Amino acid sequence: LQQGGGRKGLPKSFLNRFTQVFISPLTTEDFLFITTSLYPTFPSDLLKRMVMFNQKVEAIAREAGNTAWEFNLRDVLRWCDLLQKYQTPYFKDPGMFVE
Repeated sequence: LQQGGGRKGLPKSFLNRFTQVFISPLTTEDFLFITTSLYPTFPSDLLKRMVMFNQKVEAIAREAGNTAWEFNLRDVLRWCDLLQKYQTPYFKDPGMFVE
């Protein structure tokens, strides 16, 4: 199992000091639960579309064989932070931050 999006691994002499813990990848429901909990004022359909977009970009990158890119919860949370900081509570346009 390759960890870290294709980055060089840490030396075994360092890693053997720690216990490795493996968890299942987050599901769509996990993403929605976390984002809804952290951003309760965001419409649920907006969060769902943002999560689905993030997962589609991840799938496209994976299909293209691009292991250097990883799209995860941190990206969705940063996106939500941008929406919260730069847009009004009554108007949220997530496309503003996608190029």
